[in-house]
Amino acid sequence: MLACVQPPGTSRARVRGQTFMNFCGDRRSAPRGALRMAFFVPVAFSLSACGGGGSGGGVNSTPAPAPTPTPTPTPTAFTNWQTTPSNGVLRLSGSTVEAPYTPSAVFPNAVGSYGTPSVGNATADFTYSSGTPSGVSVSGALSSVNFTTSDGSTKVNLASSPSTIKYSSPSGATTLLINNASVSGYSYMSFGAWAGSTSTAGYINSFHAGSATPAASVPTSGSATYSGTSAGYYSSQSGTVNPVTSDVTLTANFSTRSIIYVASNTQGTVSYPGLNVTGTLSYASGSRTFSGTLTTPQGYGTGMLTGTASGSFYGPLGQEVAGAFVLNWSSGTVAQYVGSFGAKRP
Repeated sequence: MLACVQPPGTSRARVRGQTFMNFCGDRRSAPRGALRMAFFVPVAFSLSACGGGGSGGGVNSTPAPAPTPTPTPTPTAFTNWQTTPSNGVLRLSGSTVEAPYTPSAVFPNAVGSYGTPSVGNATADFTYSSGTPSGVSVSGALSSVNFTTSDGSTKVNLASSPSTIKYSSPSGATTLLINNASVSGYSYMSFGAWAGSTSTAGYINSFHAGSATPAASVPTSGSATYSGTSAGYYSSQSGTVNPVTSDVTLTANFSTRSIIYVASNTQGTVSYPGLNVTGTLSYASGSRTFSGTLTTPQGYGTGMLTGTASGSFYGPLGQEVAGAFVLNWSSGTVAQYVGSFGAKRP
């Protein structure tokens, strides 16, 4: 853009019929014969302005400073559910079992084939605003999920298990089943499972996390019965993925370091008696973690699934237990059951 600047000490004039523009662009005339000169100087488009008193110039502008990003709050380490922040993030640490899969090329949202399950570390972050939970995220070795009240995620309590919350992403492609400690009455842990897929990859994962029992504080004599629930996803022989929950009872013999696991009342969109899992878990002397084999019964149309479960004692004195499992159908089809469980003693 060009601006015509009037030299100092001259007047605006029309010289021999020629009209000159003054600096601000208005057309003015002067007596014929008057002499004047017009100086054209380039002025940056965004900085041009009208000058007074026969002179002018650009107006420098200072770019607005970049907004300061909101700092990510440092998570508060979890101790128990009776101590939660009014604002901020509460972090639980634990373990995860993750089962990746390749989606079916024929059926949408179905499993085509499974990859090798992976066991790793997990974190579960619960976000609080003014004392109210406003979001949850769970991370494992292979995938992570995040749900907040501000992104359109939905949150409901399952009718089949009121102590289980189901979160769904706005699209519904990703879901999370997680225990509601305020309903179940747990103090020292959380557990759950999440599932999701894209056109090329999928996952069904489970986790348990919280304040693990010091190994030296696990009881060494007597017995205890732990009562609770499980939550997970069952992939049928056709590859369809269904959320399921169960009631569970774990009977621990601290002298023999063995735990009998029994699931009952397994529910999803329908009743799944064929997923009433049973098995025996055990742990070494001086350890707080246990593992073993779980198996489903035969004869209910689901086939026989078997696999490994692992878990931990939670609480200062082993008041609670939680764990995760992945079971596969013995014939090698895509039928699979991935889940987690938690329970407490009186």
